[in-house]
Amino acid sequence: MAVKKRVFQVAREFNISNEALIEFLIGFDFDIRNHMSPISDEMLEKIMGKYGVTEEPAVADSTDYEFRKQLKDRQAKGKEASEKTRRDLEQKLRVASELAETKPKIVKRQERPVQPKAPILEAAPEKKEPVEKKKTEVKPVELTAEEKKKVVEPKPKKRKLKIV
Repeated sequence: MAVKKRVFQVAREFNISNEALIEFLIGFDFDIRNHMSPISDEMLEKIMGKYGVTEEPAVADSTDYEFRKQLKDRQAKGKEASEKTRRDLEQKLRVASELAETKPKIVKRQERPVQPKAPILEAAPEKKEPVEKKKTEVKPVELTAEEKKKVVEPKPKKRKLKIV
């Protein structure tokens, strides 16, 4: 055996669990600690005797096939998702355009002036004489020290933060 195989690889080839294979090999007093332990030729012969001879799959072909299959599945799912998104956007656009068509009609109904039931009589505007404005000068008021103490500036409000 040129390339050493691990317990999990052999278990996969024979379609058995890692634990079952480890227990089987420990029963023959092999030093197996976990699923990553290497399998020797002697161990492989015992396994083949118990679980039967299987053809070794072409690792490169099967992994390549699996990879391509997974890739096609991912592409198909991506295509389905993009198609669904496109349909949803078209649906939203259709609804928005319908709303845009109906909204001006609604606005026009609301903009119609209300006809009063009884005629409103307007009084003739009275002519007022213009009032002359007198210019007055505003002088700043000087405050004494005692008055300055009495004037209190408002304190800024403290914000309370809520921790969410």
